Amino acid sequence: ILSLNQIAELTRTLDVNLVTSRWEGGPRALLESALCKTAVLSTDVGIARELLEPESIFTNISQAIELLIKDQQTQLLQKNIEAHFLRVSQNHSYEAVSKHWSNFYRSIVDEKSNPKTHVMKSTLPSGAALARTGLIPKILFRTRKITQAFTKKKSITLWGEMVSGPYGGGSQVLKAIATELERRGFDVQNNSYSDAHGHIFNSAFFDIDRARTAIRESKNNPKVIHRIDGPISLYRGNDRAMDEQIFTLNHELATATAFQCVYSWRESIKMGFEPVNPTIIRNACDPKYFFQSS
Repeated sequence: ILSLNQIAELTRTLDVNLVTSRWEGGPRALLESALCKTAVLSTDVGIARELLEPESIFTNISQAIELLIKDQQTQLLQKNIEAHFLRVSQNHSYEAVSKHWSNFYRSIVDEKSNPKTHVMKSTLPSGAALARTGLIPKILFRTRKITQAFTKKKSITLWGEMVSGPYGGGSQVLKAIATELERRGFDVQNNSYSDAHGHIFNSAFFDIDRARTAIRESKNNPKVIHRIDGPISLYRGNDRAMDEQIFTLNHELATATAFQCVYSWRESIKMGFEPVNPTIIRNACDPKYFFQSS
């Protein structure tokens, strides 16, 4: 597996990064290309419509070929580099994403709230972002005053696989969350049966029974953020049962739900799922590697 530094260096050598995925929750390659100031051409998946200019998205092979030829002739894709870089720098930086996670978690730590009826201020995209997606949110949120915040060291358990190296989007997100939480003074556990003050689930790819027992036996009335990607059945063309398991878990234990992009949230709604208190918290790339050198 290549290191992040090697991936960044290779990305900077490209004329165009061509993303041909049939489905994606991300993809992270779009963020990496934008931060490396490399032109990109992508299928309309994941965060593409939220991040890219319309000329950088294609729907079929013929259109992709035409856009690549036009880029050679007129620098069409190169002209979008600065817009992509600015958009990622503003919305997908470590600072912006960690702030969203912090505000999101602090907004649900009111010990008096009922996890099933708690509502929070929406952080779903608005304005230009929604205009690009063509999506008008139908979920109405109201603002709730935060009556309790973290005033001393708290423990949080992350549920999901955390693999060393640049492996898997879910793993990368959990590692980034763990790093930031530890930097802020939290005691962070992974897949641990401990009496934590809060839990963050990554989809349903962990020992659900162990997590369920830890939460139900806790004396801390822990809150649960459920990070959901997918829908998995949309990606695989089957496995509706897996999606149903994820959203059953969501309704059983989640205080709130975090999607990484409008695409995953929108498609989940289309399939009839109703996530608990959903919000969008975008992914980010490590600025030590994926940032254009001056």
